[in-house]
Amino acid sequence: MAVRCADRTDWKFQNQSQLQLGLAYYDYRNIEGQPQPLVGLSTDWTVPDYMQKGNSVFDLSGTGNPPYGLVADYNILNFTARYDLVRFAPTHVILSADYARNIGFDAAEILARTGLDVEERADAYQVGVTVGWPEIAKRRDWQVFSFYRHVERDAVLDAFTDSDFHLGGTDARLDCGGSYGLADNTWLTMKYMTADEIHGNYLTDAVGSGVPLGIDVLQLDINAKF
Repeated sequence: MAVRCADRTDWKFQNQSQLQLGLAYYDYRNIEGQPQPLVGLSTDWTVPDYMQKGNSVFDLSGTGNPPYGLVADYNILNFTARYDLVRFAPTHVILSADYARNIGFDAAEILARTGLDVEERADAYQVGVTVGWPEIAKRRDWQVFSFYRHVERDAVLDAFTDSDFHLGGTDARLDCGGSYGLADNTWLTMKYMTADEIHGNYLTDAVGSGVPLGIDVLQLDINAKF
């Protein structure tokens, strides 16, 4: 179960430039894994229905074998900012920033519940710039963009992250690309995403995780809007 609260404020300036600020809070309930007692009911119900990769997990039985549950709780505070500069109209320069922190990560609570001393890595951010048309709607409209993303392993739930960037999950960090209007309401987008694992699984931190998992993706899309 998740509870979401969000708010957004927009400011428009005399030159038609626009600043948008947003704040959101996501509270996930009953999401952390619960260790299996020696005697008692199974805690398999705390195993996530779906995961990608990145979040810290532990084996519920303490034997080193599945099933696995999430180490941390997830209460995520998310701040976003977007500034659309139209001084060079019709070309726009759009600056954006996004910061998220999992304030539900509690190392002391995790140690008491699981017996694991897990280092806190609960921050994520993205900064980017887009130059061109804010939307591709007509033939020959264009835009280019570049973003840098840093997502630590327990900043957000890996189940809900972008499945293209690092082929999903957390614990990864650049994508760039552009779009071009082929016809009215039809455009081509090319994007290149390169991401390397930041820390690796917490179980391998002490001994070293070897070569970080790096995934490069080249994506070509043709989009049409009716």
